[in-house]
Amino acid sequence: MLIETLSAIIVKPVILWCSSALTAVVQVAAQAPMQIPGNNQQVAKLLGQLHDPVLPSKIGIWPPAPGWWLLVTLGVVLIAFLLKRIHSGRRFNLYRREALKALEKIKNDKTDDQQIASALSGLLKQTFISASPGSRNLIAQFYGTAWQNLVHACCTLEKLPFEQQQALNRLCGEGKYQKSFDLDTQAAFKACKYWISKHKPLKMKELQTVLQHCGEVA
Repeated sequence: MLIETLSAIIVKPVILWCSSALTAVVQVAAQAPMQIPGNNQQVAKLLGQLHDPVLPSKIGIWPPAPGWWLLVTLGVVLIAFLLKRIHSGRRFNLYRREALKALEKIKNDKTDDQQIASALSGLLKQTFISASPGSRNLIAQFYGTAWQNLVHACCTLEKLPFEQQQALNRLCGEGKYQKSFDLDTQAAFKACKYWISKHKPLKMKELQTVLQHCGEVA
C-alpha cells in the first residue's frame, strides 16, 4: 500500500510534467516552419535592394594609344626617307645608264681605232661633267697626261687587267691623234664600262684639288 501511495504521489506528477514538456516541444517544433516563409521574404527583400556590379567598359581600338601614334609617325618618316633615297639614287645614277647606252652605240657604230679612241675619251669627259655639275669649263681644258691622271684619280683601276689599263691610257692620251695609231678596242670598251660604272663623282672642291695635283691647269 505504501508503494502504491508513493507511486501516486511522486510518479504520476513526474509523468504529467514530462508529458506537458513534450507537448510544448512538439508545439514549438510545429510552429517553427511557419516562421521560415517570413524570413525568406525578408531575405528576398534585402536581395532585391542589391544592384548588379558595374563592369568597366571594353577598351576600343580607336583612338589608339599615344605609343601607336608615335610608331605610325616613325614608320611614315622612315618610308618617306627610303623612298627619297631610292628616287635620289636612281636619279643620281641616271647619267651612268645614259653613258653605258652611249658606249654600246659607239661600239656598234665606230670601226676605226682613232674614231673609237676619240669617241670613248669624249664619252668619259661627258660622263665626268654629268657627275660633277659645273666642271665643264675645267674639264674641257684637260687632255693628255693631265686627263689620264684625272681619270685614274676618280676610279681605282688596279683591279683591271694590264691590257685594259693600257688601252684606257692610250685612248685618253695624245697618241690617238697620230696617224699610225692602234688600239685594243675590246680592252678599251671593257675599261670604259668599268670606269663608268665604278668611278666616284667629285665635288667642285675635290675636283680643284685633284686638278692641282695633276699639275696641268690651263
